Amino acid sequence: MQAIDQSKLHKLAINDVQILSGLSTALNLHNNDLQKIEHSYTQYKNLKGSNTLTPLGLTSTQAEQFSKLYKDRTKKTGLDWIKSIHKTSEYTYCPMCGSETHNTLEHFLPRRPWAELSFFSLNLLPSCSSCNSKRGNQANAPNTTPRLLHPYFDEDLLSKQIHITEISSPFDAPKFLPAACKEVVRCL
Repeated sequence: MQAIDQSKLHKLAINDVQILSGLSTALNLHNNDLQKIEHSYTQYKNLKGSNTLTPLGLTSTQAEQFSKLYKDRTKKTGLDWIKSIHKTSEYTYCPMCGSETHNTLEHFLPRRPWAELSFFSLNLLPSCSSCNSKRGNQANAPNTTPRLLHPYFDEDLLSKQIHITEISSPFDAPKFLPAACKEVVRCL
């Protein structure tokens, strides 16, 4: 997994709260709903994308509306910037596996059950289609462990060597065992 400097990824200044506010009519959100979603996103950032964040539990209709707007991604909705995330020239790899393609978008916390985070910029990552389909909704389901590293928030950790390969004897048929670096274990 590789770190991504989100400010280089998004060429535009993304104001997620302003975008949400602009979509409040299309989403049929009242002030109280907007405040809950804004608070949830603030918690998401404070928890650095942790799946310990409690989903808001939107109704199926509300979740469907968020999903529909995410899929639409037009200038009319103000979400056309989403299309450019995986087309950036700054990053030519999938941050999950290192593949040289990143032709899809991954929701770090999946849209089910976190529909309210469907189009927030810090929850959207470029990824290859293989990683996106393999992860599905299970990889970061609520409170699953181990905690996945977040390419935007765990930049310090991801810039370090996080694993090594131990080679054990006999050397005529060595065993290769992946192991975590001691420094990383302390960080997690």
